[in-house]
Amino acid sequence: MQKRSIKIGRNKTNTVILEHGKASREHAEIIKIGEDEYLIKDLDTTHGTFVNGNRIKQTQITEDSEVQFANFELDVQLLLSKLNADDFNKQISYSDLLKHKKIEDEFLKLENVYVQFKKDKLKMQKGSGLKKTGLRAGLALIPFVGNAIGIMAGQTMDNTKELDELNEEFKKNYVCPNCYKHFGQEPFENIKKRGYCFYCKTKWNID
Repeated sequence: MQKRSIKIGRNKTNTVILEHGKASREHAEIIKIGEDEYLIKDLDTTHGTFVNGNRIKQTQITEDSEVQFANFELDVQLLLSKLNADDFNKQISYSDLLKHKKIEDEFLKLENVYVQFKKDKLKMQKGSGLKKTGLRAGLALIPFVGNAIGIMAGQTMDNTKELDELNEEFKKNYVCPNCYKHFGQEPFENIKKRGYCFYCKTKWNID
């Protein structure tokens, strides 16, 4: 198995570049030692590496471990995700990792936006069809047909307004979390499978 490890510190040569004053130039290394087993090693730092409140030289960690460099707490799940990624050895700043995680979290919320929109739109369309059918059936019972036609037109306008409002809300919420461009009517699963935004090319590594 290929050795997987990432180094974290202030130097530009690290895998994850940490812009924090108390981080050492090369602060720590995280190594994958098994399927779900990870080791963190302090690289002889001045301010120390702490796991669950204890200063360490090296110890095993999990996604639930609390890791600090001096007084700076790191997102362990984020670092382990980086270690498990296909491009684990590609250099990136810690702040960019955090930004990308936020984008992916926001992207996942779009599934609910799309599903709810489709449900609401279908419900409105079905409701509109039932109203029209009922009004047409009742025309024979109303002496003044003109009044019935007026009622039908009014209800149709109300329904059209509701659909317009629903579409406008969808346009505002179903957008790329990075460039905020609307994805149109493209199904969420298609965008997820594609893995990036057509407009700004931002990627999301969603399984």
